[in-house]
Amino acid sequence: MIKTSLALALGLSSSLAFAATSLTVEDIPKIQSVIQTSISPDGDNVAFTRSVPRELYVDENGANYSELYVVDDEGVERPFITGSVNIKSIQWSNDSKTIYFLAKLKDDKFTALYQIPVDGGQAQKVLSLKDTSISSYQLSPNNKQLAILAMPAADKSEKELKKLGFMAEVYELGLKDKQLFIVDLAKTDKPLTPTALNVANYVSDVNWAAKGDKLLVKT
Repeated sequence: MIKTSLALALGLSSSLAFAATSLTVEDIPKIQSVIQTSISPDGDNVAFTRSVPRELYVDENGANYSELYVVDDEGVERPFITGSVNIKSIQWSNDSKTIYFLAKLKDDKFTALYQIPVDGGQAQKVLSLKDTSISSYQLSPNNKQLAILAMPAADKSEKELKKLGFMAEVYELGLKDKQLFIVDLAKTDKPLTPTALNVANYVSDVNWAAKGDKLLVKT
């Protein structure tokens, strides 16, 4: 009798707990999640991006925002870049003092590379490419170079045709290969037009060797 009563009590409490924590339709658009994490080389901090849904019936329709946070080894969380932003591809400098990331901030028309110091300060643009977005990047082990993947800039004639209403897309016609560039990691205000490496076909990923003298290229 005691076992039966205990089982019923446990079942009732579990049902009540579930009822208290169950999701409603209005709760679903409010669910947040962690997208990317990156541990600093010294192991003291973890940078992560948090997916934040747009506010239902308030914000314009669109994808979730992606905000940048840092949490230390004691669990203290600090917001770094929040709001109507889309932070992605976070990487630490080798001295654990700077976080690099890709974003379109302020008046950016294309995705650029930014940096933000961990000890405080504003995000600063490191570099951008002329007329195209940076798709992804990899810091060299010594943090002196960048391997960058990006699509070729759109042809001017294509832009003019789109302005005139030509929006046709033909299946597998006019496809472009993502290109690989190697540039020095130095801040510049002018968009770069580096020369792509001679790699045949579409480059989808790269990784530096430990000594920084070679690249593993996925194509």
